[in-house]
Amino acid sequence: MIDLGKACERLRGGDAAVSRTPRLLASLALADELRARLVAGGVSRAELAREHGITRARVTQLLALLSLPAEVLDWIRCQGADEPSLSRT
Repeated sequence: MIDLGKACERLRGGDAAVSRTPRLLASLALADELRARLVAGGVSRAELAREHGITRARVTQLLALLSLPAEVLDWIRCQGADEPSLSRT
């Protein structure tokens, strides 16, 4: 089980994961956009891949990020805030 409180402490303490957070947030934003386009219909994963200059496999990987538990996604998205919104008790 991941201890989100300890993970946050590592991020604030200068852990190497800090530099990956913006990239992860950008990936989640792109995944949200891709999912919205797919739900709206009329576009395939292959077409989305061509539009964004990525592979179909990468589209699938990005969409898989959205299947993470909601609390994990919320925690990732809150990393830009002063205090994380989740803590383990």
